Amino acid sequence: MTTAGNPFLSARGLGLDYGRFTAVGKIDLELGTTGLHSLIGPNGAGKTSFFNIVSGRLPASRGSLVFEGRDITRSGAHRRARLGMARSFQVTSLFGESSVLHNLQMAAMGVAPSRSYRFWSNWTRETQRLDVAAEVLRELELTRHAATPVASLAHGVQRVVEIGMCLAARPRLLLLDEPLAGLGLADVPRIAELLQRLKARYAVLLVEHNMRVVMGISDRITVMFQGNVIAEGAPAAIRDNAQVRRVYLGSQS
Repeated sequence: MTTAGNPFLSARGLGLDYGRFTAVGKIDLELGTTGLHSLIGPNGAGKTSFFNIVSGRLPASRGSLVFEGRDITRSGAHRRARLGMARSFQVTSLFGESSVLHNLQMAAMGVAPSRSYRFWSNWTRETQRLDVAAEVLRELELTRHAATPVASLAHGVQRVVEIGMCLAARPRLLLLDEPLAGLGLADVPRIAELLQRLKARYAVLLVEHNMRVVMGISDRITVMFQGNVIAEGAPAAIRDNAQVRRVYLGSQS
């Protein structure tokens, strides 16, 4: 929580329409300064649309969004990134021909207004960005891959690099959209363990379909169905919720 007991992130009646179609109804959600809050539900429930509103990729049709006491409802994605939000995507979004180190450097540069998009500048002059990238390399145990083109890495390692790009932007809120998507069974524990570590330092909002992982690492879970919230609570309460089991968890068992 932030000062005076206010939530770190607060969505109030946040919704999104595509013409006459309502993708997200009216969502209320609060996050503290640390911890992991998962957003689950069947395909088409509106989870990614809600993520797009929170990250600023799409404008809200209604409601409000407050981050660290600032109303950011009408702020664009770049402004939100500079305020401390970082988002990953279900499909990995990386610079495949560039090395892991350069990917992390570009992520660090992207939140510095005076340096953004100046990719022709000498990398060696970006001392601070190099330091940030090196720190992330060490933290995520990617140092041995520093000079490796991302496209040549295994998918599981690419997922770690993408999370690393979020961290290189020095965020306080991580928005992670299905980081386990497409991973082999051997890679899932590594990413799950990483998420477990990250939630001790960051606020994490996670969209994920792997219910074993979600139930094991979440502090709180919100369940969406047809654009609206049908349940919210601790993992045990969500697991035992009859409506949730009927519309979603039953299909996961």
